[in-house]
Amino acid sequence: MGVIKINFDAATNKHQQYGSIAAFARDHHSLLCGWLCRRIVGISDPLVLESLAYREALLLAKAKGFSNVVIEGDSQVPIQAIEGSTIAVEIQGILHDIHHLSRMFLHIDFSLVRRECNQAAHSLASKALRDPSFLCNPLAQRFFLYLLLYPLRGFNIICL
Repeated sequence: MGVIKINFDAATNKHQQYGSIAAFARDHHSLLCGWLCRRIVGISDPLVLESLAYREALLLAKAKGFSNVVIEGDSQVPIQAIEGSTIAVEIQGILHDIHHLSRMFLHIDFSLVRRECNQAAHSLASKALRDPSFLCNPLAQRFFLYLLLYPLRGFNIICL
């Protein structure tokens, strides 16, 4: 298996004190090979949510058995913290988990990408934030991702 690229992002509703996280994986042919989206109740801090999404991206890779991964996100602080920059106190525990999980892969790279390059992950997190029924409907999630990732190819469900 080639390199698997996993994008992650988070969305927040500060007024309601909750957020959502999302990640999706694509193989070296850009085919969808896994995803997740979750609502996190009681946490609305964007930095904490982005860091949780980062950790969940690694857990997705581990659960799918991927060994060669590139993790991409648009949140500078958690990605720079992994590379040795100053760590914010509120995410120290999460970053410890990320460091531990990172050692389980044969090869792993972390990449900071522009927001527009991470739009599909952001859209997935935002949809999970706005629509509670979306969270318990994997078929709707797959359809939503396919529309985001392959708008010109048409829709063709591949069993994952």
